[in-house]
Amino acid sequence: MAYSLVIRNGRIVDGTGRPSFIADIGVEDDRVTMVGRISDPGDAKVIDATGKVVSPGFIEIHTHYDPQLCWDRTASPAGEHGVTTVVMGNCGLSLAPVRPGFGSRVTKMFNKIEDIDIRFFDEAVPYSWTSFGEYLDFLRTGLGVNVAPVVGHSILRHFVMGDAAQERIATDEEIAEMCRLLREAIDAGGFGLSMSYAHLTDENDNAMASGIADMREKIALARALVESGRLYLQTTLHPINAAKRLMELDEFGEVILASGACGSFLAILDMPYNEPGQCQSELAKLAELQQRGARLYGQTMTRPLDTSFRLIKAHSLFYMAKIWCDIMMKDVPERVALLSDRSIWPALDQSIIDYVGDIDFLGQFTLMEATTEANQSYVGKTLRQIADLRGTSTTAAMLEISLSDNMEALFSNLGMHGNVDNVAAILDHPLIQMGSSDAGAHVAQFAGEGDATFMLRHFVRQHGKFTIERAIQRMTSDLARDFGIRDRGSIRPGHFADLVVFDPDTVDRGPEILIQDLPGGGERYIRRATGIDKVFVNGKLFVDQGDYTDQRAGRMV
Repeated sequence: MAYSLVIRNGRIVDGTGRPSFIADIGVEDDRVTMVGRISDPGDAKVIDATGKVVSPGFIEIHTHYDPQLCWDRTASPAGEHGVTTVVMGNCGLSLAPVRPGFGSRVTKMFNKIEDIDIRFFDEAVPYSWTSFGEYLDFLRTGLGVNVAPVVGHSILRHFVMGDAAQERIATDEEIAEMCRLLREAIDAGGFGLSMSYAHLTDENDNAMASGIADMREKIALARALVESGRLYLQTTLHPINAAKRLMELDEFGEVILASGACGSFLAILDMPYNEPGQCQSELAKLAELQQRGARLYGQTMTRPLDTSFRLIKAHSLFYMAKIWCDIMMKDVPERVALLSDRSIWPALDQSIIDYVGDIDFLGQFTLMEATTEANQSYVGKTLRQIADLRGTSTTAAMLEISLSDNMEALFSNLGMHGNVDNVAAILDHPLIQMGSSDAGAHVAQFAGEGDATFMLRHFVRQHGKFTIERAIQRMTSDLARDFGIRDRGSIRPGHFADLVVFDPDTVDRGPEILIQDLPGGGERYIRRATGIDKVFVNGKLFVDQGDYTDQRAGRMV
């Protein structure tokens, strides 16, 4: 048998969950053709994987790499962490289909909801397409990772209904046209459909289009998706309110039951502000819906939900209410002038209370950096502690510190979703999928990429909560099975050769660093990976010792 690539003597963790074994892997072109002993590799490129693990490439089911892929076809740093397939277009937002002239509105939605700076779009997202198929054709050239591109419900609605998408339910004729466009997108290579309950308002504080849709529209679209041969249907629930989340989950379950789609929602997390028993209630609701026949899963993440903000930059946390949104959408000098008006501080404080209820959400953020000497004594203290020392509200404390620090003060909330036992139990639950990294979004607040390497170090090597076989199964074949990602997610003859060679003793995500590599010199937080030796996408070497090669074999899946 002829091979183009042979990986010798690796510890094969094949993604199925079965015990690992030592073997060779033979690859011809883009497919695995042999798993066993290969005595004669012929003219193949040979990789010695002695002492290393060889696994399937990891799958990320919740990303927002849509804009980044327009200027960076590698979706860096995903590949460095062993990710070979990304699902993007979540939360009801995609970059297509888009009518001529509507691109600026799409940009503003991504800016408000996903914290992606407008400047990056202006520099690198050309909106040179109208249809979803034309958009995919634009992306295919030089694609490094495999991409599962999802159609955003809000964007689809705008394409068909114009401004009315945010004003009323759709007519039968409009629903039929949305279904036609969705089928057309799937035929062109689209992977699924995303909706949202959580992202309630756009850049003008108007209701997001997906949230206006009634059940007949949602069910019709979900059925069109399944009839077109795809299964992935994603939604995002209210991030905090437990009663709303259960109501939204119940409705989403009805859409799944009526259509036969496979649903996934963001997210079930172990958060300090959760109501007692909230995770258990949501898992019980999931179990009830599954018993009725719904293919429905909750997403979770491996890493703690660390997030940071400076008021000099936009942050979705402060888009929760119109008064905050109107201010944070302004240029920095005007933003400073408005926030300096103490007469509006009570209203700013009340808007946060109205959104999060009795939870002292803002008070949990810690002042990490301050530029002025007067604020140095507060570094390391939470906003709750600072507010108590100053005899004011947490909102006032944040504003006083920020305004006196030229808006550069850095506040971080570290360790949410960080209890090892609780998070491990969620990660291993049969109704949970590992996902919700949000990689590609909120890049000025946190590094979304690195869940896979964190899983392998934190839950496998450090705490022993998972065997390496089970951990890799959760990040590969389980996701491929649930959503019909064909011929990927496990190492077996006939499957695509998406492969990761790594050192199980050193694999990890690195520290969070701020780099300046975005269009126009923009900044983003990322984490590099350690212990990942080589990453192959469709049989071609994509990442070698942390460096990207010039081989670009990524495809739409």
